[in-house]
Amino acid sequence: MKYTYIIFIFLINSLLYSNYSKTIFEQNEIAKIYYEAGLYEDAINVQKNILESKMKIFGDNHKELINTLYELSNIYLLLSDIESSEEYLKQALNIQYNDFLKKQTDYINTFDKIKNLYSVIDDSTKIKEIDSLITILSVMETDSLIYQLDSLNYFPKIIHYQKNIIDSSNLVSSYSNNDKAMDYFNQGLSYINTGLYSEALQSFNDGLSINADAMDKEYLLNFNFGDTTSIKQFVQTINEISEYDSTVTANNFLLGLLNIKLSKNISSIKNLLNLYSVKNPKDIRPYLILGELYFNEKNYFDALTYFYRATLIDSKQIEGQLFSGISMFYLGDYLNVIEKLKYTLTIDKYNGLAKYYIGLSYLNINNYKQTIQYLTEALLSNYDNDEVYYTLGIAYKKNNQKMQAMESFKQAITINPENGFAHFELGQIYESILKDELALEEYKKAKKYINNDILNIKYGTLLFQNKSFKKAMAPLREYIIHNPFNDSILTYLGEIFIYEKRFPEAIDTYNRLIDLNPYYADYYNKIAESYYNLGNFKDAKEYYKQLLEFNPEDTEILLNLGDISNKLFEFQSSEKFLLEAISCGLVNEKILFELGIAYGGQKKYLQSAQAFKDAIVYSEEKNPILYFQLGVVYQELSLDDLAIQEFEKFLEYESNDAMVNSLIASSYQNLSKFQEAINYYQKGLKNKNANSLNNNFQIGKCYASLNQNNNAAKYFKKTLKINPDFAKSRF
Repeated sequence: MKYTYIIFIFLINSLLYSNYSKTIFEQNEIAKIYYEAGLYEDAINVQKNILESKMKIFGDNHKELINTLYELSNIYLLLSDIESSEEYLKQALNIQYNDFLKKQTDYINTFDKIKNLYSVIDDSTKIKEIDSLITILSVMETDSLIYQLDSLNYFPKIIHYQKNIIDSSNLVSSYSNNDKAMDYFNQGLSYINTGLYSEALQSFNDGLSINADAMDKEYLLNFNFGDTTSIKQFVQTINEISEYDSTVTANNFLLGLLNIKLSKNISSIKNLLNLYSVKNPKDIRPYLILGELYFNEKNYFDALTYFYRATLIDSKQIEGQLFSGISMFYLGDYLNVIEKLKYTLTIDKYNGLAKYYIGLSYLNINNYKQTIQYLTEALLSNYDNDEVYYTLGIAYKKNNQKMQAMESFKQAITINPENGFAHFELGQIYESILKDELALEEYKKAKKYINNDILNIKYGTLLFQNKSFKKAMAPLREYIIHNPFNDSILTYLGEIFIYEKRFPEAIDTYNRLIDLNPYYADYYNKIAESYYNLGNFKDAKEYYKQLLEFNPEDTEILLNLGDISNKLFEFQSSEKFLLEAISCGLVNEKILFELGIAYGGQKKYLQSAQAFKDAIVYSEEKNPILYFQLGVVYQELSLDDLAIQEFEKFLEYESNDAMVNSLIASSYQNLSKFQEAINYYQKGLKNKNANSLNNNFQIGKCYASLNQNNNAAKYFKKTLKINPDFAKSRF
């Protein structure tokens, strides 16, 4: 047991140190194993590695580090190392405190709203005080705040509220450019609402002319210019004024924005924004809007052009940098995507979208470890949609990490149960580990949401291999529509059609296979079998004859041709095929039976009798049909004694057979043994399938031959009850 435990620990160490790029999730699992095993020192080492990895991703003061710091503190406490435990708790508290300080900047938005409230009543004193608060929060430094310290000097410094903490007299209230620009826009909207469109144009023009950060692309695209009717009237006014007033410099920009609101023709919007950009080359906003318009059209080359122009104006503009990289991705320039988006991360290190596309780019150049790293970072940056998990699963799969891939695909499905590609990939993994039922279930779900050739061939083939022929039919047929020359799938379909007794479709499928490979004998055989099962013996015979050309001495084909020829009453042809099969060494009950039929059909009764007698010898389980056929032949040869013997043998198996009883009676009648004949005719009448008209008539004849005229008349009258027009009885 101890030896096994040491091996187990060795394996865990191997997992840890052989691959330093294990995911944080995996390292947490390893740390948990060490912790539960009481190996606290090893657990500490793993948790420190996790802490280091998180610091590289998030920095030293991100709240994502807190849980790991707690784990380290707990383990050190178990080791009675109070000092180390205390140190990690202090780090956690400092991170929480820094987060608390940063959150104070959230007050800025509320103060802005309060300032706007006081602007309505024109209270300049209160506006000045609020502006001072906003200024302090905007440039807040920790050493400029008032702190309260605890006596142990242990807990972090806490901000202490004091009524006069801010000396607003020492600060200059500023009516910022943002305020001015937004005031112009709000004023413009008021003019539109009152129908003063020319005044509205001047206000919007003035607002756009101010260098204000707040007037960015998102603000302009989301600004409410009024209802559709007002916007159309405003557009008309702008067009009229632009013809004679050159002081309106932003007319084309405004027209572009308004046409976006009206969902006008994209090309006219692009033209207006470009006209504005020619006169205002330093304005970044139209470039970003144009980039977005082209990007949404999937015109990534032109999108890249405009996003790149935006970055030339402001290299720190995050949207321009980000979507320049994403546009490059869709143009297939993966190495430059990685470079561009890594630069983007220097501007915004928590940008999950940038990390996602870096991961995608690494995936496309087959660097799966880097893919996994960046996609994991994207998830840790709260960019956690199903596509990220799906792509992460693909990377794990290509890196031969099936278990991790499965978990990623499952997570993608948890987020979006309609992610058909995740279902499909999960199905492929299940199939690869021989869990066919689970694979089929995932393929079935995938089919609800996606439909492609790879899914159809995978799903259909697995269904076929699991004998679910009817279910396999649909996906395989869908696949063959787009891939009509795939002989493997056509072969599957052919077998399915035959199994499902859909013989016309089987014939069509195998004919297509013959077009692809005319020298494969089995295709002709399957077509012949299908025609045979349809009862189309003529076409079946033609395909068996073609099949015979591959091997003229194929005894099975010769036998089939003999059988079919008998069914077509081509007895001479049948005899030829059957004798050829016998000469090639095939002698059994079946071929001798068919040969007997062929001889009998040509009235070669002696040969027919011999063939049936030989068939009886070869019959492993005595076949009553052989006795019946031999009896019929003996009757044709007028050997009624022998015929009766064979028919009696048949009756040992089918004692109530009406026809055979009648045939025996007929032979007795031929031998003038009329009483015996009467007995067998009457026995035959007990069967509801008997030919009662003939039996009663023949009984009447037998009684007449015995001069028992009353009985004869009785039976002749019975026939007339069956058929009043039966002339023989009346005679």
